[in-house]
Amino acid sequence: MSSEGSAGQTPDEHDRHVEEELDEALEETFPASDPPSFTSGRERSPEEGSK
Repeated sequence: MSSEGSAGQTPDEHDRHVEEELDEALEETFPASDPPSFTSGRERSPEEGSK
């Protein structure tokens, strides 16, 4: 049994590739704290106030 992955990569190369893809995805989605571009469409009544 070979220690290489299906793409001919060693486990270390595969891990490095996965880390690079994760890093790229994180960069593309940063900052995650931005509010969503939509609202629920529900206005609060004066009685509700800010909870």
